[in-house]
Amino acid sequence: MSPKKQEHKMLPKSVRLTKEEAELLRQISKTELISEAALMRKFVLEGLRRYRLDQAIKRYQEGDLDLSSAAQVAGLAIREFMGELHRRGVDIYGPELRLVEGIAALAEVFGASEALRRSVLPR
Repeated sequence: MSPKKQEHKMLPKSVRLTKEEAELLRQISKTELISEAALMRKFVLEGLRRYRLDQAIKRYQEGDLDLSSAAQVAGLAIREFMGELHRRGVDIYGPELRLVEGIAALAEVFGASEALRRSVLPR
């Protein structure tokens, strides 16, 4: 098997549901006109995305990650990540050093001039 095909190979996973949960899944599947398997996959992927975002925000708030790194962990563009922080009422700027680091990261991403880069680098 070629490496490219191997990267996208789907692996089966199983989950146990109560009768009520299985019935709800069946009802949603019927309403949305999507198979139960596809619906479960959709829910799992949404949960994984939400988990990555929550972890990135938590680590950003704790100071473990700068803005750029946190956005990368979340799988979002910096602008999208900043929007999510704003929606959740998270202080985007925080302490002055964090603000400077964030500006420096944005300057790198958006190809700022050398003068701007020098002005935002910590001394």
